[in-house]
Amino acid sequence: MDKLKANDTLITKDQYRHLYFGFHYLTKICKIC
Repeated sequence: MDKLKANDTLITKDQYRHLYFGFHYLTKICKIC
């Protein structure tokens, strides 16, 4: 159970980072456009 929880946290952090950088990347493109 603990292992699963740790895995979920890791996945959540990775997804959050991906969304965060993706959002800023899109914002940069929109500004350029």
